[in-house]
Order: sequence, then C-alpha cells, then structure tokens
Amino acid sequence: MVRRWVRSAGTTGPTGGEGAKPKPAAERVNVVWHKWSDLRLLDHEPLWHAHQRPEPVLHLHLVELQLLAGHARVSGVQRCSPRRKEFWRQCVEDLSERLQERGQHLVVRAVEDPAEFFASLCEQLPILRVYAHQEFCDEELQIEASVRRVLAQHGAELCTYWGALTVHHIDDLGFDARDRNQMPWYKGEFQRAAKRRPIREAAKRRR
Repeated sequence: MVRRWVRSAGTTGPTGGEGAKPKPAAERVNVVWHKWSDLRLLDHEPLWHAHQRPEPVLHLHLVELQLLAGHARVSGVQRCSPRRKEFWRQCVEDLSERLQERGQHLVVRAVEDPAEFFASLCEQLPILRVYAHQEFCDEELQIEASVRRVLAQHGAELCTYWGALTVHHIDDLGFDARDRNQMPWYKGEFQRAAKRRPIREAAKRRR
C-alpha cells in the first residue's frame, strides 16, 4: 500500500490526540490528507505542519465515491460533472508527479466512507496524526467528525487548518466569523469588511 516513507526534519507541532494509549512517537506515522479542493503543494498549511514533525509523512488522497458519483441531497443533481471529474483526475496526477520529484508518493484510494478507511489504515499503520484542511459544509463536517472519532479510538489525532477554498483566512477577517453576533448578515457587508483586510502570504512550499 505504501511504497515509500520519507522522514522530514523539525520538532515543533501540535500534541497528540486523546483516546487509546499512544505508541512512542518515534514508531508512528503522520498523514497529510489531501482533499479534492487542495491537491497542491503551495499554500497548504496542513502539509507544512506535517513536515515540521520528525515522524515519517504519508501523503493520501481519498476519492470519495459519494462525491464522485452521487447526487446532491437537496436538489438531486449530479455532484460531479464529467468535466470536473477529468479536472480532478488531472490534479491528482499532477500532485503525484510533484511529490515524486521530491522523493515521495501519493497514495490514492476510492472509498465509500472515509472513517471506515481510516479505521482500517490505523490497523495497518501506527498513525499518530492526520493533517487536513478544515471543512465548513454540513455533510463534510459530519465526515470530519466521524474521522476524528475513529482516529481518537486508535490513539491518533485529526489536526485541521483553515484555508482550502477561501481567499482570506478565517482568523484575518477582523471579526469572529464563528460568532453569530459578529458575522455580517448580508453579503455586501461581508465583502466590504473583507476587502479592508490584508490577504496573508501563501504558506511555504515544502522542498
């Protein structure tokens, strides 16, 4: 399943998760979970954090079959058009090539349920942390929560970071977007507030 692990330099990073008693960090592996929206090396905060750790790093992309071939819950329209599927495939191939240039490999798996996959992965590999971009839509948040629970059961942690799809980082808006009392009610208000805020520099690319 894993063709090669590459140990990366550095010692800083978040602490381990709660759940089952973890194994010593030196024996364990960190995972970068590449989503369909962040198939890149540049400006990828989860990837950057993973490679600051001393543990080996496994790069993983899950093709979620419900997203690829399913239909929207409310409208019933197809989730992924043929054009988007082709673009998705090209992005996966490009990321794989860029990782190979750096001596690493991208593991790609088609799955029905990401949580079930991570449960199986934890049985095969001594996973310490999974690094990924934070979700913000309802169905994706449910998947994220189920993956977090499964990892915790195996003594691993899901470390999420903002930044997969937005121009501004959520912490740079000048107000707490998670607080309903601070979040603007209307799109125009939000746009005016966001335009006054600086855009943070892209996260460094791992070389």
